[in-house]
Amino acid sequence: SALYGSNGVFATVNIFTRAPVDSARGRVSTEFGSFGEKKVIASASTYLGRGASLLLSASGFHSAGRSVILPEVRFPTPSEGQTDHFNGQQGYHTLAQLTWQNWSLTANFADSKILAPGGWYQTDLGNTGTSERDTRNFVESAYTRAVGKSSTLNWRLSYDQFRYDGRYVYTLESAPVYDERDFAIGDWVS
Repeated sequence: SALYGSNGVFATVNIFTRAPVDSARGRVSTEFGSFGEKKVIASASTYLGRGASLLLSASGFHSAGRSVILPEVRFPTPSEGQTDHFNGQQGYHTLAQLTWQNWSLTANFADSKILAPGGWYQTDLGNTGTSERDTRNFVESAYTRAVGKSSTLNWRLSYDQFRYDGRYVYTLESAPVYDERDFAIGDWVS
């Protein structure tokens, strides 16, 4: 919940990453899937000396989306016709973790954009300008130390940032293009 705060709907998954010294020194992989999905992942870890180690990881992904004939896909108001790039996505994720003795610094940055040309909320069918973008950034500094034989002292300071940007493109009689936007901003310090 430190990462997702009040946005942890239904469940919150607690992820414990491997310590940088326990990770492979270098790794690159790719994934390919349906609808033109491509993903590249690269990570590296190194021992910096004096008990300090560093892990860096980055991934980028892209999916062209699929062609659909509507009303095969239904939204609050069904549309009719065909559209390409339905649910096309692109984005990135990064992770950095620096550990030194009892201290750790973790940073995570992620961005994802989904194309929505399927006529959401009566927007123009096939217009790839209709989209949603989520950005999530997180930085945490932590200190952990054993206290006695069965207790641990944990100290954490974190900053969590969420941004949402929705863009909906309409054609109206009064204007050739009507571009409606909505957004959400969230910042947490704990």
